[in-house]
Amino acid sequence: MKPGSIALGGAILFSIAAISFASLGSGPRFSTVTGDGPISISTATLRSGEARFYIYHLRNGASVKFIVARDETGRIQAAIDACERCAAYREGYSFSEGHVVCRFCGNRYKIGSLASGAGSCVPFKLRYTLHGDAVQISSAELNKWSQLF
Repeated sequence: MKPGSIALGGAILFSIAAISFASLGSGPRFSTVTGDGPISISTATLRSGEARFYIYHLRNGASVKFIVARDETGRIQAAIDACERCAAYREGYSFSEGHVVCRFCGNRYKIGSLASGAGSCVPFKLRYTLHGDAVQISSAELNKWSQLF
């Protein structure tokens, strides 16, 4: 193998590693939701074992981040993108292989355990109602969590 080939191969591997680590640190992508009454989010295309991240902007300029997911049994789960223990660090969660993962301490939780609250870094449960294929969350429910962000 020529020395130039080795250097090029090393540069390519380094670039791939750098991109992978950068994507880990960047966190999830948030979809913006708005409204003053109930916030409605379609779950029709949310597959089992999938989670989506949302951000709601309050009138005062603050925002609230939250997660809507479908567990392995097909049930919908919703949680604030923060927990009591790590919220002060404002890192939130990422999602990997059916688990939400705390971006500060690394604790992992299956989607199905979001509602049960097992552990010290579990996300705060978000109250919602299900109407057909849509999750409805009151803006008042989201407003009460704004101090975490």
